[in-house]
Amino acid sequence: MPPQKGQRQARGLARQDQILDAAFELFATKGVRATTIAAVAQQAGLSEAGLLHHFPSKDALLLAVLHRADASLTDLEGWMLAPGGGLASLRRLPATARLLAEQPLLARLRVMVTAESVVEDGAARHYVQERTAAIRTAMAKLLADGVRRGDLRTDTDVHARAAEIVAFMEGIQIQWLLHPDQIDLAGAYESYISALADQIATPDRADR
Repeated sequence: MPPQKGQRQARGLARQDQILDAAFELFATKGVRATTIAAVAQQAGLSEAGLLHHFPSKDALLLAVLHRADASLTDLEGWMLAPGGGLASLRRLPATARLLAEQPLLARLRVMVTAESVVEDGAARHYVQERTAAIRTAMAKLLADGVRRGDLRTDTDVHARAAEIVAFMEGIQIQWLLHPDQIDLAGAYESYISALADQIATPDRADR
C-alpha cells in the first residue's frame, strides 16, 4: 500500500530537518564558502540530487538554516524587545548571552556568516544586512520607548546607542569564541549593560 499524503509530508519534513542539521553543523564549523552541497549531502546521508530536491541551491539551503537558527531566538528576543520595555528590557539583554553560551554552534554560525558576508556578496550578505539593520532599529525603538517612559535621559542618542549595543554584542561573541576560557559571555553582557544603564538612565531609575 503506497504511503498516504500525510506520511509523505512527514517524511519530507523529517528529511528537511536532517539536511538542515547537517548544513548547520558544517556552515558553523567549516564556514559557508568551504561547505559544498556535496559535503552537506554526505553528512546528511543523501545524494546531491536528493538534497537538491528539498533545497534547489546552496543559497536556499543557507537561508533556510539561518531562518531556523533565528527562530530559536525569536521568543526570547521578542520578549526583550517588546515595545514599552524601556530600561527593564535593556537589562534583560544578558539572557541572550546565556542562551548563546549554551549553544556555541549557534553563536559560531552567526559570527561565521557575518564575517564571510563582509567580503562576498550574495544571499548571506543581504540576509546579514537586513537582520543587523532590523536589530539596530528594534534596539533604537526600545531605547526611544525608555526615553518616553522617563527611564532614560532625554538627551540619549538612541540610534548611536543602538549601533553601539549591536557592535558590543557582535564583538564580544567573537572574543568569546576565540577565548572561551578567558571570556565570560554572560558576565561581559551584564557588566556592559550595567555600565550603559548608569550612563543613560534618569537618576531616579538608575538602580531599578
